[in-house]
Amino acid sequence: MWEIRELGRYLQERENLEPFQILITRDKNIAGVLSIIIANDGKTFTYAGIDYREYQNQEIYRYLYSRGTSRGTNITLAAIITDNVKKTFENKILNWFGKDFKNFANKEKLPISLSDDDYNLLKGLYGVLVDEKSTIIKDLDAKYKEVYASVVKERKERKDSTKPSFLMTVLLKMPDGLAHFIGELPFMRKWLVAQKKRTIFFKYKTESRGIGTCYLCKKTNVEVYGFMTTFPFYTLDKRVFSPHMNIEDGWKQFSVCSDCYVYIERAKDYLDEYLTFRFYGHRYYLIPKFLLPPSDELVMDVFDVFEYRAKQAKKEVEIKVKADIKELQKLTDDEDEILELLAEEPNQLALTLLFFQQPNKGQMNVELIIPEVLPSRLKKLFDAKTAVDQRNEVHLLGEENDKFSFGFVRRVFPSEFDKTFLEVTKKIFVGKPISFNFVISHAIRSIRNSIFDANGKVSIFKIRDATIKAWITMQFLYQLKILEFNTPIENIKKIEGGDLILSTKEEYKDFEEKITQYLEQNAAFFNTSAKKGIFLLGVLAGNLLYHQRSERKSMPFWSKLNGLRLDEKRTKALLPKIINKLEEYEKNYPTYQILEKMISKYFIEAGEQWKLSPDQISFYFSLGLSLSSEFSFKTENDAEESSNEEDTDSSSSNLEKFM
Repeated sequence: MWEIRELGRYLQERENLEPFQILITRDKNIAGVLSIIIANDGKTFTYAGIDYREYQNQEIYRYLYSRGTSRGTNITLAAIITDNVKKTFENKILNWFGKDFKNFANKEKLPISLSDDDYNLLKGLYGVLVDEKSTIIKDLDAKYKEVYASVVKERKERKDSTKPSFLMTVLLKMPDGLAHFIGELPFMRKWLVAQKKRTIFFKYKTESRGIGTCYLCKKTNVEVYGFMTTFPFYTLDKRVFSPHMNIEDGWKQFSVCSDCYVYIERAKDYLDEYLTFRFYGHRYYLIPKFLLPPSDELVMDVFDVFEYRAKQAKKEVEIKVKADIKELQKLTDDEDEILELLAEEPNQLALTLLFFQQPNKGQMNVELIIPEVLPSRLKKLFDAKTAVDQRNEVHLLGEENDKFSFGFVRRVFPSEFDKTFLEVTKKIFVGKPISFNFVISHAIRSIRNSIFDANGKVSIFKIRDATIKAWITMQFLYQLKILEFNTPIENIKKIEGGDLILSTKEEYKDFEEKITQYLEQNAAFFNTSAKKGIFLLGVLAGNLLYHQRSERKSMPFWSKLNGLRLDEKRTKALLPKIINKLEEYEKNYPTYQILEKMISKYFIEAGEQWKLSPDQISFYFSLGLSLSSEFSFKTENDAEESSNEEDTDSSSSNLEKFM
């Protein structure tokens, strides 16, 4: 919370805002403002019609809209119109004064001191609104329907399906001839500040305030309050949050002074506008913290990055950043993500990622906090992403946009494992180890759940998608040096370079060398003979399934794979069955025979008792199955044996026929 408070302080100092300007409600979806015009000639108040104008962001301080409770009135004399204009007028405008002006009947009990002129102004407004109620509602309703239809039509023309909202307020024509919104009245601004501050000490029909030390700024002997709900992640009316205390003593548990409250409110608006991002069914705040007193230049640079999208869209200023936003790499599914830009900042900046769900406006469930991620750590994530993207330039997923993102991790840990997915995300950001066997177990579950398409047929494409995304996720974790193997890998020779790209023009005498090269390039993953043999057996099986699909339009051999639930015994039994089928189809080409010899060799080297779990065996087999098209070229000798066949040696055509 300190980081959020400091963000608000930076913003207030930068913008030089008064408290009333911070405590208003900002709503991007407001399309226009409908105002009830009340004329005052110095003696009497009269209704003078309805004013409509487009909502202008630079005018928000004049509108002075500040949302209250859903069932009660708002803080100020302004409200968003519901579909029922009459109810909005009665519940949010008239009731703001109270029946028969009761909310202002006792001037001594008001939150601010009102002059006689201000008091009479409010009383005059109320009198006109009551006396002309029927006419005002009729005029408001007619104007609302007119402008609503016009705005919806205009939005449809630019293919915007967002439902517009409209603000209802009062516009005063004063004796000086000028029209004033309520935000231009000094006493209304004071009223807003006083009423907003009241919300942090008066709730549940109880006051919670006292003299003490502010939890955030550490000021002592100041008035502090106990009901701050800017971020409603706790509530004092539930015993779980305050088991041994009376509600009125809430200020003793989480005490906040009025200055810090204002800072928090400003930070909340800023976070909502610029620093809230999507993350695969979740949302998160990106909360900055300067570890050392920052220079003005650094603060300006960081906030320029935060506001880059908005300012570029409006073409307000030229922002000096390291890359064009359209060219930025993404780690998440949010098109506005700015993590790569922040990765270029110095380590004077730290970023906290706060993941949350907000079922309603009065509730906020914090799901995960990843504290103080340095830009240098973000850079490591992007470097690892670049490395695995370069290693997989063959577009293993059959798409141009198969670059790594946390969407691949999400594929391994789908929505039913939400908590696990977030825990893995945190470990990636902070650099904590993740068990290889743990990833394997979730990966094979995802693969098995992808076997059948919507029609109940086996989908090699879906299996391939789940398998390759799991495989690339493991490569990413390995690049970050956080993938924890049970078998030590310190002495494994690592060969840098791109993944295997097989050429149909190579002679088959090089085929074994290329397979060996691929296994060496991924030596950390293929660190036993058993794993190598299982993987190549999957490659061989994938090619058999391809030939069956090509000739029979079905894959009967799939039934032998036991739904990708394999153990050592079942796996070893598959090799002679696959060879037999290839011979039966007269497809046992020399390249396949090389594969068969290599598999046999690795199985012999592995001996009995592979010491691999069924999940590991199933995954390595699925990986070979999914990469089979990358190992499915024919040599000239192969081509001679299949001269009557159509050309099938491109990996992309193989994939298409699997689909």
